[in-house]
Amino acid sequence: RALHEGLCMSFLTQLDAASTKAVLAMIAEAKLEPKTNKLPPCPDSRRFVRFQHYWLPRGHLEPDHDAQYILTKTITQNLLDVARAIVSRKFPVLLQGPTSSGKTSLVEYLAKLTGHKFVRINNHEHTDIQEYLGTYVPNEQGK
Repeated sequence: RALHEGLCMSFLTQLDAASTKAVLAMIAEAKLEPKTNKLPPCPDSRRFVRFQHYWLPRGHLEPDHDAQYILTKTITQNLLDVARAIVSRKFPVLLQGPTSSGKTSLVEYLAKLTGHKFVRINNHEHTDIQEYLGTYVPNEQGK
């Protein structure tokens, strides 16, 4: 299963639907897909929340399942892709896409589901590191 998840995270998240289907077929042909999406045993229910066949780290807030969020097939797949990246705990996650494509809603849903605080930061083409960390500006005396 780990090999399958690694292949999916590395290759599938950037592909369109037709290419994803083709790569999944190659993975299946190579017998690298998991036999089941059975959920592994929960490591600690106080520290993890279930989403599909993943245990996601739980935050400090009470987890909340937002019933107003409609889980279509596409949204569920996008949530699984993000969950896969979260579970790896090795890489930051950058969601890229056009305005109003659901990126913020996706992350907000997962934050509520896992009990994490959600903070929205709007980036744009001129966003740089100083907007996050601040900058040093000397006064008239150079201090």
